[in-house]
Amino acid sequence: MLTCSVNLSCDKGEPCTMEFRTIGVTITDKQGKDVELDDFYVIKIAANDTILSKADNPYQSFEYKGYYVILTDNEMHHTNNKGGNLFNFVGFLNTDKVVDQTYRISHDNCHIKLISGETQVII
Repeated sequence: MLTCSVNLSCDKGEPCTMEFRTIGVTITDKQGKDVELDDFYVIKIAANDTILSKADNPYQSFEYKGYYVILTDNEMHHTNNKGGNLFNFVGFLNTDKVVDQTYRISHDNCHIKLISGETQVII
């Protein structure tokens, strides 16, 4: 285990693990089959800033048909540890918007954590 840096204003001695955390969403149809979206993006709502998109996605190796990364520890700087920030995941089949979900994501100075939002969506 690592210990958080004083620069991160962690609680004294708060342990940080070496794991890499990911928050994602699984999209299925009503029959339970995984849905492969034609396009998607994640927006930080307060800044109206696109954080991830299908066209610019460094996490394709984490994804499989039906599972999409919303945020990882690499994007922790887009969140805060005082209630979190809101993010919107939007997904498309062809040009039709089929997923539009909001997530509140925070961090504990070591890893991101999901405060609210559905991790399984049926379309």
